[in-house]
Amino acid sequence: TDQTTRLFAPFNTETKNPSSPDWFEISRPQVHGYDLNCLSVIRGGRKHLFASGADEKVMRVFMAPRPFIQSLCNVTGVMTVTEEEEKNVKRALRAHLPELGLSNKGFKNPDKKNREFIISQPPTEEFLIQCSLWPEIDKLYGHGYEVYCCASNKKGTLLASACVARSRKHAVIRVWETTEWTEIAQLESHDLTVVQLAFSPDDKYLLSVSRDRHLSVFQFTETEEKEEEKEEKKVEKAKSTERKSNINVKISLVCRIKAHKRIIWSGCWMVGSQYFATAARDKQVKIWREATEEELSAQKVKSLFVNDSTLPDFDCAVTAVAAAPFKFNEGYLLCIGLQDGRMELWNSSPIEAGKSLTWSQYSRLSASVCHCSTIKRIAWRLNKEKKTESEVHYHVASCGCDYSVRLFSFAFPAGSVAQ
Repeated sequence: TDQTTRLFAPFNTETKNPSSPDWFEISRPQVHGYDLNCLSVIRGGRKHLFASGADEKVMRVFMAPRPFIQSLCNVTGVMTVTEEEEKNVKRALRAHLPELGLSNKGFKNPDKKNREFIISQPPTEEFLIQCSLWPEIDKLYGHGYEVYCCASNKKGTLLASACVARSRKHAVIRVWETTEWTEIAQLESHDLTVVQLAFSPDDKYLLSVSRDRHLSVFQFTETEEKEEEKEEKKVEKAKSTERKSNINVKISLVCRIKAHKRIIWSGCWMVGSQYFATAARDKQVKIWREATEEELSAQKVKSLFVNDSTLPDFDCAVTAVAAAPFKFNEGYLLCIGLQDGRMELWNSSPIEAGKSLTWSQYSRLSASVCHCSTIKRIAWRLNKEKKTESEVHYHVASCGCDYSVRLFSFAFPAGSVAQ
């Protein structure tokens, strides 16, 4: 790989139809010396923030410089932040990468060159290399081997990460809070590398899938501190030079299941946080649901989540799965990526209490537009620019081992989609 992170955006020009803009690279936030393995955009109060992991033991956190905010507005026609949101955010004006260094250094003192960093047209390769870096604001230490996967919750308050592991000791999931960037927990459950992490839409659960063929679900419960404890923490924080976390959360393992016969490559939550899916090398996609109170009280099930249904076996290993962020015809919709590069959409029957979901293929993408090698990740996005009264449009982005990122557009009848 070229060891970079790249950011793309749609350019709305006067000569182009706003509903179908061209996409161009507008920034190259990180130029690394190691191959990059994972990236997670961190939502919440501070916008345009992400953490990445590479073939090193460190997680790196980046924040967009101020000129990028204006450039993004010029390019898309949308101001993504407000003055009120930016009031307490300290953004650098630009960044540079020192010789023989891996950390982007930020500049906060204004100078005449800063206006040159704002664009309104597709940038040149020279600009992307020299002028589009994002400053690195923090490093997260603790992993014993190369960082392999990471994920942040919807609120943007927590970040979870895991590294390459051949033993239980190193297969821990580290959880960080994103205000002071301190580690708040180490979650033990797996024996080999955790391949993917995913927070549920309501931030209540964290799903992890691993090479050890197991899935684990951790529950996050916020705890309240007494006023006396708060005051004691304030005093300790004032005296200490170390960074202290302000988040109080209890994390417990509620489910650990040997889910597949081979390595589990991917896992995702469905809207509502009651169901999730796992995909594995055994050519299967399995659907799991949260057990009902009756099942738990009667001890009919052994864990909080149980197997609800299984899709028909595929022709090859299933390497990526992503659920649509909406209910489709009162059920769910999955986008599935395969080892040979093919992509398929599968939809479920309507959700009914006491009944398992049944699944059928909704669409299969033509091989001419799919990847020619293994699909690694899939993500959904609402296409607000193309929304009409009769249809709702969504983008699906995929990346594969053929070194390409592909963007697909799907239109669904408005009556079939429920957020």
